[in-house]
Amino acid sequence: MPLRKSPFAAVGVAAAVCVGLFWLVDSLFNFVNLSDSAKEELKGLAFLFEVGSGRVVYRVLTPLILVAAAAAVFNRLGFARPEYDAVTASRESGFDRSGLDQSGFSVRPRKDSERPVQRNLQEAIETVPVALALYDTEDRLVLCNRLYRSLCALPDLHSYGTKFETLVRETAKCGYVKDAIGREEEWIAERMDMHRNPQGIIEQKTAKGHRVLIEHRTADGFTLLVIQDITDLRQAEANLHEALHQAQIANQAKSTFLANMSHELRTPLNCVIGFSEILASEMLGPLGHPKYKEYVGDIRQAGNDLLDIISDILDLSRIEAGRIVLRDQKVALSDLLSHCARIVAPQIRDLELEFNVRCPSDLPAVLADEHRLRQVLFNLLSNAIKFTPPKGCIDLMAEMDRDDRITISVVDTGIGIAEENLAGILSPFVQVEEPFNRRYDGAGLGLPLAKSLMELHGGELAIDSILGKGTVVTIRFPVERTVRTD
Repeated sequence: MPLRKSPFAAVGVAAAVCVGLFWLVDSLFNFVNLSDSAKEELKGLAFLFEVGSGRVVYRVLTPLILVAAAAAVFNRLGFARPEYDAVTASRESGFDRSGLDQSGFSVRPRKDSERPVQRNLQEAIETVPVALALYDTEDRLVLCNRLYRSLCALPDLHSYGTKFETLVRETAKCGYVKDAIGREEEWIAERMDMHRNPQGIIEQKTAKGHRVLIEHRTADGFTLLVIQDITDLRQAEANLHEALHQAQIANQAKSTFLANMSHELRTPLNCVIGFSEILASEMLGPLGHPKYKEYVGDIRQAGNDLLDIISDILDLSRIEAGRIVLRDQKVALSDLLSHCARIVAPQIRDLELEFNVRCPSDLPAVLADEHRLRQVLFNLLSNAIKFTPPKGCIDLMAEMDRDDRITISVVDTGIGIAEENLAGILSPFVQVEEPFNRRYDGAGLGLPLAKSLMELHGGELAIDSILGKGTVVTIRFPVERTVRTD
């Protein structure tokens, strides 16, 4: 960190110029070495220290605090000890043992008056990227930089010797601080109380924007005031909040639209499915050509598939709107897994898949909404069957982990998922394949819906997959949902 490029290093030099201090600061603004005199003078700045491994570690958390600390030291000593009027400063080298870019300074005091301390300090603080001011024991302004004046009301009033209370009163009268308008005397009293007892950071909304003030009282009774303009930061936060608010409105509108459309579509779709079933059963007489019966079967299957998608969309919309209420009950997992196995058995046989169900007989029951848990498992099994080629293997397993949490896993030897796609597939309507090269059907709702339903139970859904090898999807319930019999 070359001195000519670092205003923080310049402050370090200025501090050293006053009393012959030595310190070494790395590129992360942490003190890595201090002379005994520096340690002594920094004792009053408690926010610079932390204790670890039986020793005191000197740490500067941000460049702003570094500036405040350095300025507090050199201002305190510079004005409290006028015998140190000028010194010679030099940049040390050879201390970089850790590979960090470090700046170190060592100085020796001289008692001649070739360069007044105040001029040294003034030159240093003009390079600092924050507003700095120093008030003496009688609360008179003795030092400030141009940036400080620019962030204050009535800059011309900030001349050396002006009392702090005078500046506060004039600031209140001109309406510069928004909070003071209409309650000037009350605000002045509050501001003077905070000034006499500095505690933490003060944020103010002014005619120019937003700013924060940090005050520090030195052991000799001087007051260091640091001001940072945060207008751009607050504007960015406001823009972010507004964007988030608009996104929430859009998401709510989307959920409402999907819920309404789902209801509107289900009614005519149920008619299509119902009449196709009547035709398929030839309830009112033969259809005639055998192909008609085949076509009716296709219509019924397509209708059922579409109804499943609409139902998933409706469930997702209800979850987002907080309209799904769980009906918890004790669920015996061995019975639930056996039921799921019977339902998917025809698909397993058609694809010549190996299917195994593993559930210990002594596994505790789980407190859950059985209907929603079945829905989660059917979605996971449906995905496993869809993406596992013929002759592959699927395992449905339940167990209790070391933390007494019930876990259920669906393991397949299917096509797997690339690592970069794992996060995306948990978002609604996301498909890993390109739209024009898709080999597998589906709307991309199964996994997001399963994840949302598990989160309603206070649980989680995790995916572990290797492309070309297979996938493991695990759902895990919180320990409080494990039903113990003892």
